[in-house]
Amino acid sequence: MEKINQGSVRRIRIRWQDGKWAIVGEKLLERKVIPNSQSLPQTEKGLQVVGFWYEVADTKGNLLYRRIIDDPLKQHVEIPEKDGSFTNVPVKRADITFEVLIPHLPKNAVLSFFGTKPSIKEGMQGKLAEFDLRGNDQPKQKNQEKGGE
Repeated sequence: MEKINQGSVRRIRIRWQDGKWAIVGEKLLERKVIPNSQSLPQTEKGLQVVGFWYEVADTKGNLLYRRIIDDPLKQHVEIPEKDGSFTNVPVKRADITFEVLIPHLPKNAVLSFFGTKPSIKEGMQGKLAEFDLRGNDQPKQKNQEKGGE
């Protein structure tokens, strides 16, 4: 993966509503520095990486950029207790909007999001959504998964 962290950047606004993904806005930032691409952590053999991240790949599937971020889709909040500890409390969030920054390169082809698939009770990790970024038109979503409750 080449080191790409400055130059033109695409700020992409994502909306997740009732389990459906959509790109609802995009802005090109001519001169912006973004964090370096990240590698996924190593795991013991047979174990999967757990977390939330997004990737940009070229048309051949070669990884161009990856960022590990806090899960914007999480369905819980931490509530402080009197003793200083925290308790996770479930919340129903059906409409979430967030933004990601990616390098703007002519070979950008696909933006993918990875995390825990809500439709699988064991919490399996996998691709949650994928968007085609080629061309100047609104990016088109290649696939999506409707999440469970």
